[in-house]
Amino acid sequence: MQTTLQALAGDQKFNGYRVLQDQINHLNRRLNKLPAPFDAGALRQDVESLIKVIGDLASRRDLARLEAQLEKLSQQNDAVEQSVAPIKVVTNILRKQVDTVATRMTVFEETLAPHASRLTVSLQPAVVDALESTVNALEQRVNQLPDSHALANLRSQVEGLVSNQVGQLQQQLDTVQQQTQDLDQQHRTLRDWVHRLPQLLDSSALHNEVRYLATRVEWAENHLVDLQTRVGTAPTHELVLDVKQQQQSMGSENRAMLEQALEDATARLVVVYPFPHPAVLDDAMIQQFRQFLERKGCLDIGWGHLGQVSDRVSRFIDHRRTISPTENEFLFNRLNQLTELKKRYPDQFRFKVLGTDEYFLVCDRAYAVLGTESLTTTSAVFPEATVGVRTTDTGIIDALIERFDHPVLDENDAIAYFTRAATRYELGDRAGALADYTAVLVINSRDDIAFNNRGLVRYDLGDKEGAIADFTAAVQHNPQNFIAYSNRGYVRSELGDKSGAIADYTAALQLNPDYATAYFYRGLARTRLQDKLGAIQDYTEVLRLNAQDASAYFYRGLAHAKVGQSMDALRDLRQAAQLFETQGDSANYQQTVNAIKKLHKLMVSDNSDKPLVSNA
Repeated sequence: MQTTLQALAGDQKFNGYRVLQDQINHLNRRLNKLPAPFDAGALRQDVESLIKVIGDLASRRDLARLEAQLEKLSQQNDAVEQSVAPIKVVTNILRKQVDTVATRMTVFEETLAPHASRLTVSLQPAVVDALESTVNALEQRVNQLPDSHALANLRSQVEGLVSNQVGQLQQQLDTVQQQTQDLDQQHRTLRDWVHRLPQLLDSSALHNEVRYLATRVEWAENHLVDLQTRVGTAPTHELVLDVKQQQQSMGSENRAMLEQALEDATARLVVVYPFPHPAVLDDAMIQQFRQFLERKGCLDIGWGHLGQVSDRVSRFIDHRRTISPTENEFLFNRLNQLTELKKRYPDQFRFKVLGTDEYFLVCDRAYAVLGTESLTTTSAVFPEATVGVRTTDTGIIDALIERFDHPVLDENDAIAYFTRAATRYELGDRAGALADYTAVLVINSRDDIAFNNRGLVRYDLGDKEGAIADFTAAVQHNPQNFIAYSNRGYVRSELGDKSGAIADYTAALQLNPDYATAYFYRGLARTRLQDKLGAIQDYTEVLRLNAQDASAYFYRGLAHAKVGQSMDALRDLRQAAQLFETQGDSANYQQTVNAIKKLHKLMVSDNSDKPLVSNA
């Protein structure tokens, strides 16, 4: 019995306890192989520092993408840490339990040894199996933990990702540095060119030009001195030179001479220009004219022509549809101001048209200045210069005064007569314009433009048959003169020949299909012949060419009303009223408003026999 107990005790002691101790030692070795715990807070600080450094290099989009990747890695790290933490706790608890079991086994053996001979010990296999199951489960969970190699791979992936992003940022930084170097190189090149610019300018040519002019002026002055010395009491002649800088406007060089003459003159000042120029004849100059007249001085102004208004072109008979005051605002304003001066100072102020390109100035018979138009120079700084002669020669002064008081043109100068005729016509001198156009035709009997424009003068003077004769002569000498056809149609319509007028307008449109004026007046002629639909077509063509023609909308609206198209008529009349109001034409605006009111009444009463306007 004792022998059996000792054998059993020895077997249980050495076998069960040895197996359990081996498992515990194996578990301890596995636990020792676990990687050392790391500080997540320190890792987060390192990541934030890295993000800050990358943020200084990368763009916002790249930084956001990198932050998202780092956040994902941080989440994975947190998940691993959360998985390891419970295992560590369980491992600590298990170690404590193993220690407790080992202690109890030692106490049990010490207690059992004295009674081994008298006791039969039987350990429960279930307890040992449960303990082995717990150890096996623990080993499985430990095996699932990432080992040091997995963590090294994770670290390598993070470092590779960061290295890739930093490489891209470095490439961008290198590109920016290269562009900065290029800009710096361009800046240095530009600075070199700026330093070299004074050397590149043609300063030598400018100085040579000035020296040349100074030499010529000195020579002229010396020559005049020599002449005065020879003649003794000969009148003085002085060369006047005025250069215009590149930023100055044309005509400004003559303004100073005129202002000086206004200050010097006390009795009479004669001023003749080729044509009025805004740089000379502005509001300030008109005010100086007025001040001179207030000092009881006599002012005589002469122009050769009116500029673009006097160009050689055929003109249409109805100025309301060809000339707009806004297109020649300067000329109309100055003519009105000069007309006011004429009315206020009738005995002191005179204005004439000479018809030639002349420029001279006479101040109190004391001196005169004969000038020329601006001459082109070879200087880039002073591209134009005005040269004149200031003289006290009484013979020259008297001749210039006589030229203004009794202007006479060369009898063979057709251009001068034509220019003066056009200017006189614009200034309202119909008789003078008729005489000058007749002089042009005496010189050139085949001048179709002169025939056309003389026909306008005859029409204004009431000679409609003579006007038709001139328009007919114009188209005979130039069958392509569509304006002369339109003018003849206009006069024929007024004389009651509506069919002849329509034929002339049609001929003009065959020559120029985009001539809106012919469409408009052919529409009027068709309206008077009761061809309302044809008139609507012509007014529509006018609006195709000029959508802002208020008169075309007005008359098309009347034609629509005549054929019973009340809504179309109302629409056109409202558009016409809006345009008349926008254009400041109060008379036609009020007439259109009255037509709209009558149309509303007709639409209510359905009485279409009553006309909307008396002259329709």
